[in-house]
Amino acid sequence: MTKVTYRIVLTNPRKTVQRIQIVQTLKYKLAPNPLKTNGVSQTYSSLIYTFSTKA
Repeated sequence: MTKVTYRIVLTNPRKTVQRIQIVQTLKYKLAPNPLKTNGVSQTYSSLIYTFSTKA
């Protein structure tokens, strides 16, 4: 299996606030790599996101 890297960039094109949730754990990793927010690594954090197709 080929190793791949993903980069998820969240943008909000709407004028209304769209919430995201960052989950932090105590010495438990939900993913093998750290979450980076504004270039800062957060070892025990993960992004949880939901989306809707409603207009």
